[in-house]
Amino acid sequence: MSVISINRAMAHLRVDEDIDNDIASKLDSAERIAKEYLNRNFYLDKAALDLAKEEIPLILSEAKTQYDQDVSFANALDRELVDKFILTASLNYDTAIRQAKMISLGILVNPSIEIGVLLILGNLYENREDLTTSNIYELPKGAEWHLHPFRTELGVS
Repeated sequence: MSVISINRAMAHLRVDEDIDNDIASKLDSAERIAKEYLNRNFYLDKAALDLAKEEIPLILSEAKTQYDQDVSFANALDRELVDKFILTASLNYDTAIRQAKMISLGILVNPSIEIGVLLILGNLYENREDLTTSNIYELPKGAEWHLHPFRTELGVS
């Protein structure tokens, strides 16, 4: 569920209705893009942040259990496939660890993050076609300016 209201998003886009939940899905995507850029999650209020943090042990425990099962499965395969399946298990485990870290680094949404998300939303809304002149791997500059001060883990790991 988005931390930014659909009404706020529609006002930003200057549209009157969300036909087929198009704006809602783009808003969810804009928030995901912002979170990935920040390397952290953001939440509407402290209660939501605290609730998310309570899930971290479960996320990590389930991920470790799944990793152990995947490695056990991989070791039962032909030798030529073992490494590939263990690599996949490791990638899945690393993804869960990253998810837990993004929660643990979570912050409350603030006006700068909200503006950054809305600028990403505007870009997604305006550039719906496959062909675009902008680089799809770059955030809109305004969004980057608003989000960058809250970004974490900028070093090489």
